[in-house]
Amino acid sequence: MTFEELIDTAVTSENNLIIPENWSQGRTAYGGLVAAMIYANMRNKVAEDRLVRSVQISFIGPTLVSKPFQLSTTILRQGKSVSQLQGTISQDNKLCTQIYAAFGKPVPSTINYQGTHDITDFDPQDHSQAKPSIPPELSPSFINYFDILPLVGDYPFSGSKEEKMGGLMRFKDEPKQFHETHLIAAIDCWPPATLAMTTTIAPASTMMWNIEFAQPQPTIEPTDYLSYLANIRHCDGGYGYTAAKIWNKENRLVALSNQTVITYG
Repeated sequence: MTFEELIDTAVTSENNLIIPENWSQGRTAYGGLVAAMIYANMRNKVAEDRLVRSVQISFIGPTLVSKPFQLSTTILRQGKSVSQLQGTISQDNKLCTQIYAAFGKPVPSTINYQGTHDITDFDPQDHSQAKPSIPPELSPSFINYFDILPLVGDYPFSGSKEEKMGGLMRFKDEPKQFHETHLIAAIDCWPPATLAMTTTIAPASTMMWNIEFAQPQPTIEPTDYLSYLANIRHCDGGYGYTAAKIWNKENRLVALSNQTVITYG
């Protein structure tokens, strides 16, 4: 099934959903897709004028591929300006993933500050410096759905000393329209930056993931590459903390992404 088909099923049905094996990372379903499916269900329950501001994702246990699971969304509070929702995926009566999301209408404010989020590591319009794609033997199955051009940092398991990883990314199959659901799935297509620091192939998993969205969202055409740059903030005892920024092709900030990653090795 394509990404669009899987997202459609998450909007129209909440029971007996299945993610096929070609969307796997190891024995589990691709986390970016899992989060995007929950988000799509949540987004469908909120008024369009309430824009997504923040999504907090907790990967509690694996969502196994080729096996039915249940999706549930609860509206925790509906205020005058802000809606807060909780979404979950459960499989075999076990909680797998839990998301809290905040949606908010613009409110009157005298503050209008865009911040400084310039890309200093690479030119998003220049693809000539792109490295070869990450070797297939180091890549999970789901990666076939994405077009990734590495520009900064080293490959996973290379014993790198580089604290950054990034480049350009987009879906291989052009979506009809690009929106936040696609953005969530695309951000997670990059391997954790911390994986480049180990010298042996080791499993890793995201424990917590927080995304903050620039609103209004800058224009992203379906064929556009997005720029991605992650920095390792700290890593010790198997737990690593990374902070990433995502821009559109005009270098306008799209989102901020922070992850807590466990590396078993």
